[in-house]
Amino acid sequence: CSVVRGLGDVYKRQIKYGNGVKYVGEIRKVSPKGFIIRKMKFKHGTGIMYFANGDQLNGEWCYDQCKRGTAISVLKIGKRSKN
Repeated sequence: CSVVRGLGDVYKRQIKYGNGVKYVGEIRKVSPKGFIIRKMKFKHGTGIMYFANGDQLNGEWCYDQCKRGTAISVLKIGKRSKN
């Protein structure tokens, strides 16, 4: 991923989505073509995506796309039913 130097800084922030998913990591406020977009935040750099079911995706992000990462799945064990 090529980074446009001098346009928009990389910040360590949190992005919350409406479906219970959140991203914690580096973001950039510049589009891939170098335009500054004030209201949009792009996952860019290293960060962790936390899903509502407990799963995680720890990776390197480039303009909202995960380029490399490791997925961690959380297995929830429920109560046994008597049959």
